[in-house]
Amino acid sequence: MSAPLPLLSNPCITAASSTSVYLMGIPGGLGGHLQVFSVALNALDALVAVPVGKEQVTNTWAVDAKLACFSYGAITAQQYSSILLVQVGKTQTHVSNLHSSGVFDYPVPIPEATLKSTKLLTQVGAFSTFAWFTGFTTNLDTPWKGMRFLSSNVSAYITDGASYPATGTGDTHEAVSLSAPITLDMQGITLSPKAIPLTMGSVSYILDEVRIEKQ
Repeated sequence: MSAPLPLLSNPCITAASSTSVYLMGIPGGLGGHLQVFSVALNALDALVAVPVGKEQVTNTWAVDAKLACFSYGAITAQQYSSILLVQVGKTQTHVSNLHSSGVFDYPVPIPEATLKSTKLLTQVGAFSTFAWFTGFTTNLDTPWKGMRFLSSNVSAYITDGASYPATGTGDTHEAVSLSAPITLDMQGITLSPKAIPLTMGSVSYILDEVRIEKQ
């Protein structure tokens, strides 16, 4: 069953495949409920949302909390691979995985890394079924935190307070090299505070709401 785009509270978008995205959020301000849809991008003037799996019902999902969702960077080539969902509330941050079966992991809190904003969280690395993130937290002494998540088990996360033991003489992985920033010509467009970034492989977008005034 498909339908036009639903009205969701604080939704988030991430790539599902090279031609579609996942749309997640709380339906109609109904706290405690979380829904996910697949949206094909081959007809932008007539977008259709297809429900994925069953909605998850738990008191964790709050209407006033912000959501962010990310593809696990090393497995994005696989259609409908696991997705990481992050909810940033006023006092707690929760994470959950959405699996290809349409089933969510039960959300777990990250007490040692309570984030300030979904916009100050980014994926900085990925290998196999792991993904590494850096985020700005409420910790006044060391606000920037590193986190590692596992696509098969969201409870198996670790933060930068844990050690990363390594032994052996295997392959060497080069560090990420950042290029110089590029200035974008916005052509007079000013983004609103509700603007969100969306990255799909080698292409990035900025999505923002538009107000159309009648003449």
